[in-house]
Amino acid sequence: MDENTQFWQITEFSHEVSRKFKEVSGIEETIHFNTVDKWFKDLERKGIHYVQRAADKKVYDEIDLNVAVYIMKMRKEKWQLDAIMGILSKYVDLRAFPEGAEMDNQLVTSEAQLMVEMQRNFKKLEESLLERFKQQVEEQVKLRTQDIETNLLNKLPAPKTEEQLRANRTDQMISATRFRLKLEEDAITEWNKKSEEERTKKVGLFFKRAEEDLVKRDQFIRSYVLKNIEEESSNL
Repeated sequence: MDENTQFWQITEFSHEVSRKFKEVSGIEETIHFNTVDKWFKDLERKGIHYVQRAADKKVYDEIDLNVAVYIMKMRKEKWQLDAIMGILSKYVDLRAFPEGAEMDNQLVTSEAQLMVEMQRNFKKLEESLLERFKQQVEEQVKLRTQDIETNLLNKLPAPKTEEQLRANRTDQMISATRFRLKLEEDAITEWNKKSEEERTKKVGLFFKRAEEDLVKRDQFIRSYVLKNIEEESSNL
């Protein structure tokens, strides 16, 4: 036994179990030492867990404390003692029987020791399989995410080159120029539909003659073009 490890005899140990149970669960409950003693006698009788001896007296340490607290917790949840002992090795560390040790004055059978070892190995296998399954799921999620991202990127249009951008700007300038020229032609057509009095002005000092009012015509064309451009922009 390690000299630095703290040990208790059954009475002190039962107090420590109550203290530890309150610490982990927040529930204050006293457990009688006879009850604790019976738990560990049953564990030894079934070859599940061994309690160390000093001068032929049982002494309990931190490993035993964790076992007792777990049993107390599960009993609080209305579990049967046999059921608790059946799953004990999955949740707490247990102490194997040393060679030649007896349980309640009877030799521990090799079958019982084998059962404890099998439970331990099962726990390790269960943890290993769980970790492997977790890694596989994470890898599958990662691969699936990458596939989705790749598919989305493939569906997006390829970015335009600088040459394509320049060509687009040129097309837009040509389209805008054509649209403006068309508006100016339409404006001239509308101007020519006006009466002669609206389109001309009198010039000359002695002999008055009618002449097209170019300033007025230009103002009409500019107003017509601007109005239609604004209307076209509002419809976009």
